[in-house]
Amino acid sequence: MYSLVGDEAEDNMPPARYIQLTATQKGALKQLYRSTDDADVRSRCQMILLSAQGHSTVELAKLTFFDQDTILFWFDRYEAEGLAGLQDRPRSGRPPKITGPSRDDLQQAADQDPRQTGQSFSVWTCKDLARHLAERGHSLVAGETIRRHLRVLGFRIVRPVLSISSPDPDYAMKVERLERLKAQARCGEIVLLYEDEVDLNLLPGIIGCWTRRGQQRKVPTPGQNQKRYGFGVVNFTTGEITRLIGERKDSDHFCAFVEQVVRQYCPGEVWDGPKVALVVDNYIIHHSKKTLAVLGRYADRLAAVPLPTYSPKLNVIELLWKHLRRKVTHNHLFQSIGALVEAVEAFFARLDSHPAEVLSVIGCSE
Repeated sequence: MYSLVGDEAEDNMPPARYIQLTATQKGALKQLYRSTDDADVRSRCQMILLSAQGHSTVELAKLTFFDQDTILFWFDRYEAEGLAGLQDRPRSGRPPKITGPSRDDLQQAADQDPRQTGQSFSVWTCKDLARHLAERGHSLVAGETIRRHLRVLGFRIVRPVLSISSPDPDYAMKVERLERLKAQARCGEIVLLYEDEVDLNLLPGIIGCWTRRGQQRKVPTPGQNQKRYGFGVVNFTTGEITRLIGERKDSDHFCAFVEQVVRQYCPGEVWDGPKVALVVDNYIIHHSKKTLAVLGRYADRLAAVPLPTYSPKLNVIELLWKHLRRKVTHNHLFQSIGALVEAVEAFFARLDSHPAEVLSVIGCSE
């Protein structure tokens, strides 16, 4: 692989060495040079390729800023091992400071609320975890060491979400009833509607959006906030949406909305079609005297089905409201409350033509 040219060397220097490569070897070196992410490996490929073009080690030292001994070392490694010889050998380095029992204790602590371990604070820091391990008899390590090992163990800084648990003693019974109603709706025995209200604020909500690095988008706020209130139902099986927007969220508006639902799904003096199950939460207007009177008037065709207390995840229309906020009300200040209402109506008008999208949003698509 090497050719020796003695007449090019001075008396006190070894003969110049050049590498001769086959076409296959050149192709492999060029491929490694282009594909590797390791700058050192790329330099080693370059040395060998330049040598094959006739550059001496003296010239290579000037071109690559490596000394001749280093260049000759990689020549020898390439001759002995081929492309694999251009890679760095695995280095032993210092042994990890957190292993075995200390790693297990770290993982167990990070998975817990600090107060569950007897601490007087509610959020772990890396220094707190290091101190906790030391208290359990392990070696004291730096906070940055803890941070590095947490990442290896799969931990990341993620904002938690608030969790609501229902105190309703009849929670299981109400959930079971809801599942039966779903099965009946799928068979066409009943019409299952999920109802809820949504606040429409002129003051926009804020969510993350694409922004140039180093900049922060500014969303203007109104001089005075104004509100409207949306009443809505979504059909569990068809994705059809019925809505009403009013100035107040009270029993009068809810009763007017119930009348609208009856006209749409079960009109007439006498009804012999499938009964409508109207799933509602426990907001006061859903069981006020006025509301009970209206519901009683249509008891032959419509029945309110109360959800367990504090169980918004069971009401699929909540997902539709979330979709509405993300698409319409967030990150944009409308010039008037009328313009906001108009945008909301346009949003629902588009969804009226895309019931499959609605079903997908609320998680009820087949």
